Amino acid sequence: MKVKVVKPDFYEKFKCTKGDCKYTCCSGWRIRLTKEEFDALRKVKKSDKLSEITKDAFFTEDGKSFKSTQSIAIKPDDNYVCPFHDECGTCAIWNELGKDSIPNQCLRFPYEIFLFSNNVEKNLSSSCEEVVKYLFEGKDGIKIISKEEEVDKSIAMVTKIAEDFTTLLTERPIVAHMYNYKMFLLTILQARKEFSLRERMLIAGLAM
Repeated sequence: MKVKVVKPDFYEKFKCTKGDCKYTCCSGWRIRLTKEEFDALRKVKKSDKLSEITKDAFFTEDGKSFKSTQSIAIKPDDNYVCPFHDECGTCAIWNELGKDSIPNQCLRFPYEIFLFSNNVEKNLSSSCEEVVKYLFEGKDGIKIISKEEEVDKSIAMVTKIAEDFTTLLTERPIVAHMYNYKMFLLTILQARKEFSLRERMLIAGLAM
């Protein structure tokens, strides 16, 4: 099955700099795990060092036991940094067990995927400093590309969003035009050769 995907041209080029970033994504936010991710991480064979960190690295958000809860998160240190964030600025879980062993929340960041009706939007969060570099260092500006792609695991993850959007369409039919409106604005803003920045902003403002 194929769907129409819209994304910035640097989406596929992005690479995590791991320990080279100044502002790590391993701090400042709550990292949650599914029960399956938690159980797999606790059971997998680990080094003594990683096992020691894992012992006290989690807590249940609802106060229930690990066996009965469905709400598990990683317990940050006093500076709100993930305990698996090592001295080299990298993830101890990833380094030892591979990227498939880290929580899906960590694996997804800074990738963002949204599903509007039958159209998929892929983006990269500007909370990541490497993404910001792409945004500001591109000599020709940001280009938005649109093409058909096979539905992969990342796209399938937004099924719930699609269900919520379908409900919204039923309740507020005008929302169905949101995607076309957004694509119109992107087309105008990217028409750098045809219009000056002032003209593009004026056209976009009139359209709003």
